[in-house]
Amino acid sequence: MTMKAIAYKKHGGREHLKMMDWPEPKIKRGHVKIQVHSIGLNPLDYRMRRGEMGPLTLFGPCMTGSDFSGTIIEVGQGVQNFSVGDEIMGKRMWGTAAERLVVAANKVTRIPSNLDLATAATIPLVALTAYQMVHEQAKVQTGQHVIVNGASGGVGTYAAQLAKHAGATVTAVTSYRNMDWMSELGADHTIDYTKDNCCTGEATYDAFLDCRSNLSLNKVKGVLRPKGVYVTLEPLPSLVKDPFVNLLSSKKSRVVLLQNKQNQLLEIKRLIEAGVLKTFVHAQLPAKEIGQAFEILESKRTRGKLSVKILDELG
Repeated sequence: MTMKAIAYKKHGGREHLKMMDWPEPKIKRGHVKIQVHSIGLNPLDYRMRRGEMGPLTLFGPCMTGSDFSGTIIEVGQGVQNFSVGDEIMGKRMWGTAAERLVVAANKVTRIPSNLDLATAATIPLVALTAYQMVHEQAKVQTGQHVIVNGASGGVGTYAAQLAKHAGATVTAVTSYRNMDWMSELGADHTIDYTKDNCCTGEATYDAFLDCRSNLSLNKVKGVLRPKGVYVTLEPLPSLVKDPFVNLLSSKKSRVVLLQNKQNQLLEIKRLIEAGVLKTFVHAQLPAKEIGQAFEILESKRTRGKLSVKILDELG
């Protein structure tokens, strides 16, 4: 049996994304099968499509997408905490833009009760990344001062909110268009990167969260406090350089290597339902406009995330 999916056969631009027949996934023990409602788009998706992920690059045909939401239509043996009809969200490495997916039950959660499926699809990858950035790598504590570069992007909006919730003073680096919005999210200070350099100045920080991953420890060390930490999302060259850099300085550089942790996704769900974390969807588009959706994302001028509807769109 086959289903429809959005995939590419070779690396390159958005024009390589095509509707294709794809093998229907079979249910497995410990897994659930879902009818996909929506997917959330991430920079990881277009970098993978372009072949820019080094040893992590996948070779075609490859399904696009890494976030999803949908409704469970079948439950595998051994699964006790989910039932047919449950609406869930999650992320996975091997593509999500398909009519149906089979995913591990211990890697997903029900969607927040105060969100719809289209919005929930935008949460998992960026929120998990931000959570691990703030709590595992930077280990943000009450009373610290944290700066978030790229604060109005997908990861940045969650990183700023999570750092604030952890008790830190937060400085958000963004464009002038988003400064008031970042203040509404709880940022104590804002820096307009089109006018000011966040790597210089009198202010110093305990943690520098580089959600744009366009800087380095060497560039930001002047504004890091002793024992301060710089955290990036870019694995290369960080994985090669960091061990040597960290030996020579009290200021550390770390990289987020995202892990799909259900307990953290459950905590994110709880924080969204409690109103602590706010979600932001820049736009919701139908699957036939996924090329336009990627064009918007690749412009790097989005506020929040992009959601693409899959349900009833691939037939």
